[in-house]
Amino acid sequence: MNTSTLPDAVSPIRPRIRRLALRRGLEAGYDLTSWTAGLLVAGWAIRDLTGTALTTMMFARAFPAACILAVGCGLAAGLYRGRHQRGSFDEVVAVSAATFGTGAVLILLTELLLPGQREPLRTVAGGTVLAMLAMLGGRHVLYALRQRARAAAPAPAAVKVIVFGAGVAGGRLVQNMHRQPGCGYQPVAFLDDDPAKRRLRAHGVAVLGDRSRMREVAAETGATVLVIAIARPSGSALAELTAAAEACGLVPKVIPTIGELLSGTTLIEGVRDPRISDLLGRSQVKTDIGAVKEYLSGKRIMVTGAGGSIGSELCRQLHQLHPGRLILLDRDESALHAIELDLHGRALLDSDDTVLADIRDPRRIRQVFADY
Repeated sequence: MNTSTLPDAVSPIRPRIRRLALRRGLEAGYDLTSWTAGLLVAGWAIRDLTGTALTTMMFARAFPAACILAVGCGLAAGLYRGRHQRGSFDEVVAVSAATFGTGAVLILLTELLLPGQREPLRTVAGGTVLAMLAMLGGRHVLYALRQRARAAAPAPAAVKVIVFGAGVAGGRLVQNMHRQPGCGYQPVAFLDDDPAKRRLRAHGVAVLGDRSRMREVAAETGATVLVIAIARPSGSALAELTAAAEACGLVPKVIPTIGELLSGTTLIEGVRDPRISDLLGRSQVKTDIGAVKEYLSGKRIMVTGAGGSIGSELCRQLHQLHPGRLILLDRDESALHAIELDLHGRALLDSDDTVLADIRDPRRIRQVFADY
């Protein structure tokens, strides 16, 4: 075994260990300060510190006991051993367990630690509540400051997006977009149909209304993409939101499914286009490609709504089957441009196979059918 490389491998680890130990020590010191301040404020508020002797006794007995118990209960709860993620519910539970455990033992020892006080139980109980609030508040402030410090600037040409869904999935999406340096998407607004979230602000992004304000919010913010950030949307809901986004001139996107995240094929911030299986709300049906190709071979096919989510996917699949002719019809020139570019690598809209028309115009549609 070659031990000559061990010092080089260990040397980068030692500073990290020292920084971690210093961080844990500062955290424990803050908790002890919270306990000391909590007991003092509680004793002063209840007017239980009536004399110099009692005040001296509190400093000589109660505070050292509280510090020892606080560190012991904190270690038992895993506060100073890195067991809990910062800002998580598990950390809140651990802080609560540590403070109430310390307070319970102090209450049992009040007669020994603070003999002669008038309201020792109220002092310790009040100090416990104040210490817990200070410990939780300090950790929350530190977590918020770290989140703000980690926020990365978006790419200079980042696409402005509206996120539909201000729940857990939407919040996580926006948080990861902010953390990713040079992210190609910049969240500028939330939309949510829940009235309780009307004035919510998550990770610096405000909820500006429900789906009825989609066009107005897009105009206000300059957004060009709508990301549907709902964990398990139904096919009908996804189809409605996709249609509403396209009607407002927004490009609809969806977040990855749980299966895609677990398989590691994509990340939470890796938004994608809606698929037919998403819009139908069920798994894609296996088709006999050979039989379909034989049926469509040499046929002249027209797809209306060719630039939409379902229409564009249908055109891609039909194009791979090499029909006799594939005619793309849509009333949206930009959508027609996009699907032609996707299929042929060029999009001048001068091809006979692209038709700009509205299916609600009977005369125009009869003319198109006659021409083709």
